[in-house]
Amino acid sequence: MVNVAEKDSGFFDEMYQSTPFEVSSFKHELNQYLSEPIEPKATNILSFWRSQATMFPTLEVIACKYLAIPATSAPSERIFSGGQKILTYQRASLSVMHVERLACLKSWLCTFGPLYSSDN
Repeated sequence: MVNVAEKDSGFFDEMYQSTPFEVSSFKHELNQYLSEPIEPKATNILSFWRSQATMFPTLEVIACKYLAIPATSAPSERIFSGGQKILTYQRASLSVMHVERLACLKSWLCTFGPLYSSDN
């Protein structure tokens, strides 16, 4: 018999064992972006992020990943499958919004963990 608590802890263990995320540099990047003037609605969003890649490297990667149209359904299926680790019996009362946010955060941690290793 599998203990649900033991099975569920693997999701968070993976996150905590990943390379450390330098929050201060990302906070600085985010604050700098938020202090920029708002672009007009007619702005080509992909061109905007391409031109801002040197100033906002982490946000540019997030934006391109978010705005990209996947060639296959594999990424969405992977996230859906990962929902089993998020939405367990003990967490059945989580709202849809919280499940979406947790899935998004896990995806970002997997993507950006290597960028923020202590060796860089």
